[in-house]
Amino acid sequence: MSIHKNKNGSVTIRYRVEDSRGNSKMKRKTIPTGTPKIISVARELEKELKIQHQEYGFSERKDYTIQELAQFFLDKTKIKKGHWKNCEAVLRIHILPMLGHIPISKLRISNVEEMVERSLNERFDGKQGKPKTRNAEGACIILQMVLNFSVEKDYITFNPIKGKTASLLPKSDKKKRLFASDEEVNAILTEAKNAVYTHKVTVGIKGTKGLKRGENIISLTRSGVYHIPFYFSATTGIRRAELCALTWRDVDMESSEPTMSIDRAISDDEGNDDVKTEYSRRTISITQTHVQLLKERKEDQFSEFIRKGRVVDADDYIFTNPNTLDHYHPDTLSSEFKKMVKKAFYFVSEQKVKVRNVTLHDMRHYHASTLLRNNNVNIKVISERLGHSSVAFTLDEYGHLMKGADLEAAHEAVGFLNDPLK
Repeated sequence: MSIHKNKNGSVTIRYRVEDSRGNSKMKRKTIPTGTPKIISVARELEKELKIQHQEYGFSERKDYTIQELAQFFLDKTKIKKGHWKNCEAVLRIHILPMLGHIPISKLRISNVEEMVERSLNERFDGKQGKPKTRNAEGACIILQMVLNFSVEKDYITFNPIKGKTASLLPKSDKKKRLFASDEEVNAILTEAKNAVYTHKVTVGIKGTKGLKRGENIISLTRSGVYHIPFYFSATTGIRRAELCALTWRDVDMESSEPTMSIDRAISDDEGNDDVKTEYSRRTISITQTHVQLLKERKEDQFSEFIRKGRVVDADDYIFTNPNTLDHYHPDTLSSEFKKMVKKAFYFVSEQKVKVRNVTLHDMRHYHASTLLRNNNVNIKVISERLGHSSVAFTLDEYGHLMKGADLEAAHEAVGFLNDPLK
């Protein structure tokens, strides 16, 4: 940017701008002859133009490398801790080794293509076999996130690969979503209810000053440890991290219309984290069956806590490890669910059928499918119950399950009128 005084007494400010494609051109603003204090006015106009830096994108902006832009993103982005860790790993393993040294002005789609090829053909987890396509897909998504963030924060004027990476990716090898059947879910819950666990538990010993922690270890045998959390997953659609974060304060068991509030989740690290999205913060109705199961759980938990010299209060987690009295990690629930699935079976025409390889998260999809099969449940209620951002998202995810809804709608449309054929 520069200021020039012209022969006729006017003053011109020259500055360079770039369009959305990165093409630059010179622009001018002229202050006419006779303007009082013309140089001061020019200086003020120059300041205004510099304030409009983000709008115009001046060419003197630094030519950052992808490594630098990635670091800006990791340092300043406001995303959940678990998502941040995933982004950091993808950047470190897949993106920066191939693109980190490249200045943004030199980044070409051919560079991204080389990164994709590497992610599709090399494994970095020590396992054998061809990598999943999701590695390359994730690398492209996060690279776009970094560059879009950099545009938003005015580190760069435009994203040079915006909308260009999809064509580089092969057909996804992601498996189709598995919707468990009623028979499969009942078989899993039955297996969970009958499963017997033996825990080594350290209990307190009574001393002269009350109950103290000691080295007294006993074997505690319990059945159905995971039955209730798995039942809640299948009948409320709650995410596993949200399930682990539930406290007694979150459930209203005394009301004639009992509810469960969901506003926290257990992150990959220890402790609470925020829910997945703002829409995930919700209060849903539960049944008297849920209430009775919770009362049973509280009785069991009271026995677990009293052995440690503690009492259960409203801020304690509902589903706790009997030794630590702390919440379960989401991966622990998934691992135990997998064990139940491997053992579970049901009968069809006296033939024993093993349960397919469903996951704990599939119970959330099962809950959605049971509600959508019942055409009396409003789709907006279903969306809110699942904590989705919109009804449109719910329909995109599960709309294909509403196969009979159109036929029922056709019958409803004519049901109130006289038969035209009579």
